[in-house]
Amino acid sequence: MPETGRPSEAFKPLAHRAPGGGVWEAALFWARVLLDLQVHTVFLDLRAFARSAAGKVVDFGCGDSPYRHLFPEGRCEYIGLDSTLAPAFDYPGREILRYDGGRLPFEDGAIDCFVSTETFEHVPDPMEKAREVLRVLRPGGRFFLTVPWSARFHYQPHDYYRYTPTALRLMFQEALELEVRARGTDVSVICAKIVVVCLRGFSARGLSRVTLLPLALLGLIPAALAVLLGHLSLLTGLGSADDPLGYTVTGVKPGRAT
Repeated sequence: MPETGRPSEAFKPLAHRAPGGGVWEAALFWARVLLDLQVHTVFLDLRAFARSAAGKVVDFGCGDSPYRHLFPEGRCEYIGLDSTLAPAFDYPGREILRYDGGRLPFEDGAIDCFVSTETFEHVPDPMEKAREVLRVLRPGGRFFLTVPWSARFHYQPHDYYRYTPTALRLMFQEALELEVRARGTDVSVICAKIVVVCLRGFSARGLSRVTLLPLALLGLIPAALAVLLGHLSLLTGLGSADDPLGYTVTGVKPGRAT
């Protein structure tokens, strides 16, 4: 992301924290995975990918590295990489590399797995960045990325694109075993939007606490029902996959593994 601008949203995305070592941090992480349908689908797909990951794993746009625990030490060397702007968006980050755009800070063929979750919409040069992903991967190395399809204008002003499957296949056309998979359906999207609208009352501005609290508590009921229906849609495929929560993209860099 370019080094300009500051966050300006009235309703900012909640920072996705790592589970950490405490009970409270773990509870918050798993509550987010359960209640946030977008996060839920990303987590499930990444967990499946991580089961066979090994070697050097770069997490591009890692934030607070909430998925680091999916890549166990000993089998994987996790490398978190995020923008120099991330601290302004409540992602101070620890033990990660900072990146100011352009060329990725790795040598050709130095990485075994490249991971990026809900980040490429914030990349102003996606075609160039896709080429960079393949450059830093070793021959036979694998990549995994997710992008939102149904998402509000977020982390403003650094939100540039929504990608169709056609665009994603074009970006990574040189990759082998390329797969672009929809996460959820339009029913999942509707449910996720209902949850956001209902819970937005907790951060509403211009209302007194006396007015805000009853409205927010009243919103918990439809929010809970929407979460249940959303999970049902994910389990059964209810709805149309042409208007999903987002897409998951996986592929392999051409060449023989060494």
